[in-house]
Amino acid sequence: MREISRRTLLGVGAGTVGVAVVDGGAAHAAGRGVSPTNIRRSHYTGSLGKTFTIRHEGRTIRLVLKRIDDLGAGTTKPERQFALSLENPRGKVVPDGIYVLRRRGVPRHRLLLSGCGQDGRMQVVVNRL
Repeated sequence: MREISRRTLLGVGAGTVGVAVVDGGAAHAAGRGVSPTNIRRSHYTGSLGKTFTIRHEGRTIRLVLKRIDDLGAGTTKPERQFALSLENPRGKVVPDGIYVLRRRGVPRHRLLLSGCGQDGRMQVVVNRL
């Protein structure tokens, strides 16, 4: 697997800071036929209030999908331009990083999750034009 540093991601430019889809071979939805570049808002809309899991340092961490937001008034393709807001019910902070977000019935994608505050909230920004 190819590792991408946070510095590299931030250096890509303001238009893509936080853009979260990273191609990594194994991210092809574990046999579900969805590639990382085909991430769509509709993959997540039925999961509001539901629990997703990620793996960090050998542990499974549960995150609840709290919101799905448009990226702004200029959003031309809301199915491909959105932000996911997730919350760790235990309030533990997870380091920013690339994780595979998992939930039964939802395609798996490698996503850059970044912290929003000190209470375990995280965000994923998808901006696929």
